[in-house]
Amino acid sequence: MELKCGAVILAGGRGSRFGGVNKAELSYLGKSFCGRIREEFDRLGMDCFFSAGAYPPPEEPGLKVIPDLPVEGEEGPIGPMGGILSCFEQTRCDLLFFVSCDMPLFHRRMAARLLELWTPGTDALVWRTRSGSLVVDFMDGEARRGGLEL
Repeated sequence: MELKCGAVILAGGRGSRFGGVNKAELSYLGKSFCGRIREEFDRLGMDCFFSAGAYPPPEEPGLKVIPDLPVEGEEGPIGPMGGILSCFEQTRCDLLFFVSCDMPLFHRRMAARLLELWTPGTDALVWRTRSGSLVVDFMDGEARRGGLEL
């Protein structure tokens, strides 16, 4: 049985560290952050979803928008975790790749590598930096110089 893989661009936050702007619509080299990330997943042939939270989704033809579902006891979107929950509940994918909307340098090789490493029964795979941190800043180091190591 072939697994159905999908990709989710997470935009459930309020952009508070960016002064309240909709990060998915920021541009890098003439393309929106969201558009750049989506192109990478399109090249892998994956369905791409947009997890919409506090801001309206970008104007991207064919992009499947998944609004954050309300969580019992909460008012309105609750951020990225609410988006992740909504996507698991609303897609028909066996595997989902989640990428924050503020990662315009995301490259499809990253998703392809994770897919190679995934084995049945594994619940999650995450990137870890060389120093061991789970928080990865792809605007740093090798990625900026164009030599991203996987």
